[in-house]
Amino acid sequence: LSTIPSILGKIMAIGRDPKAGAEEFAQVYQIDKTSTARLLRTANSVYYTTSSQLVVQSIKEAIVRVGFQKAQDIVNSAVVCNLFKMHETIEDYSSPELWKHSMAVALGVQLIYESVLRGERPGVDPYLAGLLHDIGISIEHAALYKDGFQQAVADRFQKGTRLAEEEVRCLGLSHELLGWEMSQRWRFPEPLQTVIACHHSFESAEPPFARLVHAVRVSEWLCFEAQLGYSDI
Repeated sequence: LSTIPSILGKIMAIGRDPKAGAEEFAQVYQIDKTSTARLLRTANSVYYTTSSQLVVQSIKEAIVRVGFQKAQDIVNSAVVCNLFKMHETIEDYSSPELWKHSMAVALGVQLIYESVLRGERPGVDPYLAGLLHDIGISIEHAALYKDGFQQAVADRFQKGTRLAEEEVRCLGLSHELLGWEMSQRWRFPEPLQTVIACHHSFESAEPPFARLVHAVRVSEWLCFEAQLGYSDI
């Protein structure tokens, strides 16, 4: 888990720097080989190329071709994906299903800001907020699997309760609280910390980040209704 905040922190810092260019982005992205491969593959896909364009060979060229925002989304997804590589399945839960849910929520939040909340600046990339909102669950799986997480997930499925309730009973804390504590240690931006801490208790989110939390919650409900991945609603 230690590599996740270090790389994400650098990406988020560059994303907030209006003077940053492709060179600065490329230096950070090259830290993670998976990110590099995904970015190059995307830049050379049919969607971004024409018959007259040459194959992109460098990260800098790939960033210029797909654009800074798309490049950020690709790399954020690749880095965070490392959190979802546990293989255990518990009832209706598995890491791939949680990953599917996180990706779907991320895309949903991004679309909400592009289509409904145009012009608003939430203080952090909306896509990243959706992608990381359930990071507490991944931390529980990685660090507390046999110390209460497995039991909490199983009990939630069998009893039809909310995951947070069973987490508190089995672990002594919810994934919202654990995720928030770790996001503070990792010095994530405050809007991102608020989303992680309040995406189920969104009524406790205060301005100026309440709108972002509400957007994440709306996207979560849409993904739940569409049965896109594992939902802890």
